[in-house]
Amino acid sequence: SDLNQYLPEDINKDLYNAKFVGTTLGRYNLNRLRLAYELDTAFPNDTYITFQPNKQFLNETLKHFSSHYEKELEWLQTKQFDVDLTSKHHMGMIDWYDACRNYGNVWNKFQIEVVSETDSIDNFWFTEKTANCLATGKPFVLVSGKGSLQRLRDLGFQTFDTILDEAYDHAKHPYQRIQHLTAALQELYNSPSKDSDITELYHLANQNIDLYRNYCVR
Repeated sequence: SDLNQYLPEDINKDLYNAKFVGTTLGRYNLNRLRLAYELDTAFPNDTYITFQPNKQFLNETLKHFSSHYEKELEWLQTKQFDVDLTSKHHMGMIDWYDACRNYGNVWNKFQIEVVSETDSIDNFWFTEKTANCLATGKPFVLVSGKGSLQRLRDLGFQTFDTILDEAYDHAKHPYQRIQHLTAALQELYNSPSKDSDITELYHLANQNIDLYRNYCVR
């Protein structure tokens, strides 16, 4: 469906103070916890990360698996997340239309968005999380089912394999995708052509705006 009816009409696209990557994580799942941890570890002081679930809930949920997630839980205790919306639900759920209406709160906070889709296992169920990027010209990497980027290309949308290594799209397990896409982002982050490459990412992403509009009126 066309999300433009919910997105703010005027989005501040001044990226002067933007962090390198950002992700807005609502309802809890384990892959999202790992994603937040991996990004914050890879790009210290250059991330914008919202993570809505409350820490007490996470500690209770993972207490029997603490040996497996020791690093993540230790990091969680002191991490101060960014805030765009406030969820009153222990799992951090935010209604999709509220997420769209408030997307302007975060658009210019980061240069590249890391989209964590609702289903990161084996589904091509794209939601407002991906559509927000397509509709507004935001470059993104995608934590979704295997082959999701190819599915977007099949629909006519631009992805970013001329700049970013998108081989992560073929990884079988979500955590493998997270690790591989983080490595691809690190390669860009450390590249001598980083600034011009990010400019090219926005050139590609801007093409998706009209593609998205045309797709919605078919």
